[in-house]
Amino acid sequence: VYVLYSGDIPNETILKGINFSGDQLFIYNWKGEKVKDLKLDIRCTMIAVSPDDKILYGIANNPDPELERFDLHSIFGE
Repeated sequence: VYVLYSGDIPNETILKGINFSGDQLFIYNWKGEKVKDLKLDIRCTMIAVSPDDKILYGIANNPDPELERFDLHSIFGE
């Protein structure tokens, strides 16, 4: 399970124009145990993971929406 988290206070994110985005990625197994805690190099609003769990895709407003690609394969070393 992949969770995108910001850690921000909602009122502050609205003022900064970064609401509904995050740069922390928490990865859990199906038992609910946290497997990994990663910091992305750019804030994303939505994420998707490839079927083989090797690539994470995210939409980043930079300032226009862009598709970002993160290599999870290198992080897990598989």
